[in-house]
Amino acid sequence: MVKPIDNHAMIRYRFAGVEVDPAGFSVRIDGLARDCSRKAFDLIWLMCRSEGQLLSRDEVTSALWPGGQLVSDEALTQIVFRARAVLGPYGALLRTIRGVGLKLEAEILIEHKLRAVEPSISPSAELNDPNAAEASASDQHTSPTCPVTAQPDDSDQSQQAAPAASTRWRQRRWAVLAVAAALAVWWLARLMAPAPPGAAMLDEGYGLRLSDVKATHADTITLLSEALDNEASGERARASILMTRLHETDLSTPVPAIYLAIWSKGDGHRELARTWLSRARARLEPSSDLYYLLWLAFVDAEINQGAQAVVDAAGALLDLRQDAWRMRHARAHLMESMGMRRAALFEISQIEVLRLGHRKRDTVIADRASMGDIEGAQKMLDRLDPASDPTMHSFLAGRLAWSRGDWPKAHSHFSRAAGSAFDIARFDLQTRALSYAGAIELLGGDDETAMASFESARVALAGRNAIADADLSLLIAQLHMLAGRPQHARQELARAQVLPQAETAQMMPLAAQFVAWRLFPDTEAERPAQLTEMNAALWAAHEALRAGATDRARAELARSKNLGIGSSRFADEARWLELKLGLPVSQASKIDPPYPPLSRVILRREIRRALAATSTEPGPEMP
Repeated sequence: MVKPIDNHAMIRYRFAGVEVDPAGFSVRIDGLARDCSRKAFDLIWLMCRSEGQLLSRDEVTSALWPGGQLVSDEALTQIVFRARAVLGPYGALLRTIRGVGLKLEAEILIEHKLRAVEPSISPSAELNDPNAAEASASDQHTSPTCPVTAQPDDSDQSQQAAPAASTRWRQRRWAVLAVAAALAVWWLARLMAPAPPGAAMLDEGYGLRLSDVKATHADTITLLSEALDNEASGERARASILMTRLHETDLSTPVPAIYLAIWSKGDGHRELARTWLSRARARLEPSSDLYYLLWLAFVDAEINQGAQAVVDAAGALLDLRQDAWRMRHARAHLMESMGMRRAALFEISQIEVLRLGHRKRDTVIADRASMGDIEGAQKMLDRLDPASDPTMHSFLAGRLAWSRGDWPKAHSHFSRAAGSAFDIARFDLQTRALSYAGAIELLGGDDETAMASFESARVALAGRNAIADADLSLLIAQLHMLAGRPQHARQELARAQVLPQAETAQMMPLAAQFVAWRLFPDTEAERPAQLTEMNAALWAAHEALRAGATDRARAELARSKNLGIGSSRFADEARWLELKLGLPVSQASKIDPPYPPLSRVILRREIRRALAATSTEPGPEMP
């Protein structure tokens, strides 16, 4: 039930970092005023008066458009977008309950103050004391229930001057009131005017505004929003189908093609990603739109260029759209993969998670712990309601336990997340939870259980991501070899080497080849094109060792280490070469975040066992 508007009191509403002042038609975010259209303000005010209650779409529509007007769903959707844009970092608190209505998920505080009473000032008092009006107004402000009236002056001169002073007072008062009225009209015009171009966000992650979409069909915005909601909740296949149809039906907007390029790259399909990127460019040419030029430069860097190019392109887009949190997310992960963990932590710490429900943004909590701030990540997780998404909450709790090195607790959380993910068809979370649980089982030497976990993870994955699929095949191949099943190992290895051919990065093809050389040293291979200098040196060290050229192998390994291989995801490959070349084996660092190639967990376990067999201190046991 929405509380009626109180016309006898000034009321301010506060929630999270938001202050809503109906008397002044103003919204402040973390103390700073925000521009706000009238309809967006009305929606925010309405949700404040609901005090956290769920309002149906009919209730919201009737309140915003009184008088029985016919209002389209698109109109309400755009107002919701505008309101979320005004709320900025707290926009996610205004939640859409699909098929039901809207809810403001926050504790709403209400402040009441009596309206100010016009000060009662004697004209003679003003004449005799020019400061009397100011002093009286000040007193009135501090004690609104006790207006101050100046005492009359008994002098004849004062009494004779009273009529003239009264006339001057009325003239001044009307002048002040006229100026105040003009200012009020100007301010209300600003509030009631449409929001500045692009103020309403469609996807804050990429900084995509409603005005950027270039749509010609009335329902394009609504369907784009639906597709993005599906992807955020883990249903990328469903979202991709909708985006493909949108690309075919609305021939003016490049947005669906850009997202399909991004998602194809993320799933490991490089050529398909290039195709969609080309289609997006065709929709834009010729274009001088700076936002699209920067967004496409970022996507191109992800598909066709190296990590540093992606970091730079993401930074440029952030300069234009500072709330584009996915750019920070991308920069953080690439910095971590290059060994720049402090820089990665700085980037990831700029992203706030206010509620669960967006799978990519939710993992920011776990990544923050992985990159060094476990306590900060735990505080962020503790502020969130586990009941809002129990599966994701369990998964994140498992990741935080992993970062702490509490393997039993991590395994328990991952097992719980995998089970509940299956029940609600969250196959993305089920795959990752099973993979991480399997890695912990490997750590404990339970290879049979680990094999079952990895095979179950691959079933849940169902080929949707070539990178994860190849990584699972490499894990299973190594386990088959350890169990004395070389034929099965060859089959899995062949699968892993075929799968990542469409993958844009060097990581999985390179990992597959290194595993092949360890399991079957006679395996022939062609050096991958466009290797980084660091990875090229590691490849050359492997080739030299296979050829028996140990001096050259040591030299190439040293070059690779000088270039930073020890801080990369191929650090254990370098440690394995040190072991084989009779060199001191470098200390292992924890695999955290546990991202591909997760297949390196078996390699480091075998290195540890080899060191223990020679009475060498193997270091702490950890993934």
